[in-house]
Amino acid sequence: MYPLLFPRDLRPHWNAVQPPRVYSFLLGMVQNYECDREAARSLCRVAPWIRSAAIINHDFAVRSVLTSLALGVRQFLDLGCGLPTWRNVHEVDRRRQYTTVYVDRDPEVFAHARTYLEDSPSETAVYADLLAMEQLLACEAVRSAFDPGAPVAVLLHDVLPWCTDDAAVHQALAVLRAWMPAGSTLSITHLTDHWHRATMPDVERAYADHGLRIRPRSREAIAALFGDFVQQRRGLAAVGRWHSESRHARSPEENSAAFAGIAVKPGPSDRRLPAAERGRGGETAPITPLRPLRRAQPPRPPAPGLFPRFLMCQHQPACPPATAPDWEAAQPLAHHAEQAWSLLCNGVLLFEDTGALLPDGRIIAPHRPLATA
Repeated sequence: MYPLLFPRDLRPHWNAVQPPRVYSFLLGMVQNYECDREAARSLCRVAPWIRSAAIINHDFAVRSVLTSLALGVRQFLDLGCGLPTWRNVHEVDRRRQYTTVYVDRDPEVFAHARTYLEDSPSETAVYADLLAMEQLLACEAVRSAFDPGAPVAVLLHDVLPWCTDDAAVHQALAVLRAWMPAGSTLSITHLTDHWHRATMPDVERAYADHGLRIRPRSREAIAALFGDFVQQRRGLAAVGRWHSESRHARSPEENSAAFAGIAVKPGPSDRRLPAAERGRGGETAPITPLRPLRRAQPPRPPAPGLFPRFLMCQHQPACPPATAPDWEAAQPLAHHAEQAWSLLCNGVLLFEDTGALLPDGRIIAPHRPLATA
């Protein structure tokens, strides 16, 4: 590690626990630091279901993209996208062409996304806070990426629990729903204490001990976030149970620890899932089978003369064991090598994104966050 490479104003960001990096660790990814791993371990001690909930949430995120594609939507707005994983929104279905805009207020997430999408003309990364929804939707990056009047699939997966101001959340969602054209889809997953009333206070305290605030909401409060949109399939349900074809469809609801819903904005362009895709009782049959995931690959050293820019773990963890220490002990040695490699890559990404001098002599103009109201 070379600390002089890192901007001074961003060093505190790496020393403090950040939700995207905790989520990365729970998924078995490598974009996290020791402070994030310690926070995740403390969470696993008070809530052993926390890892299964993260994996189930990610699986739903992938399948929600397929659901929106089946409804004819070809534009995606991923709010609070988080760090790259083994299957990102724009990678779900390579056979179809669709536009994706990733939004996050975390500078490290933005740096990863901007570098990862550098050669992708149909994908855009925006550094903004979703609570400043009017400024976000009015920015040039969003306006130029989307076709006006065409439906948009908005993804809000495990992001609203980190917005603890109920009034600000409802205001942002009201602006968002009004902006979305008819036929658009709104996909939300949200932490709840519905199945874990006894342990959820311990989860909140565990996050608070690491400087984070989280806001689980009730079923009624989560349902209100959809406004007058028309719920699809099961309506609001446990995340793992929403897709009947999911590998988690028969797992206990408490493993999800969150509700999920996908709703369509009514109007002249309103579309429902085709009748051919509906099963008995209105339940939807599989839309598109998921392709097999790639196996984990050991980290590759850079070619001579080249400086690494990005590395991400490409494996999907197996079913989580009972305790976090057992799970960590089961990780291959390559996992730890990738962690060290990722730290170096992250440093270059953030250094590049601040407009400083790069190793090859280029100067990159700074990218600033949107001004909030």
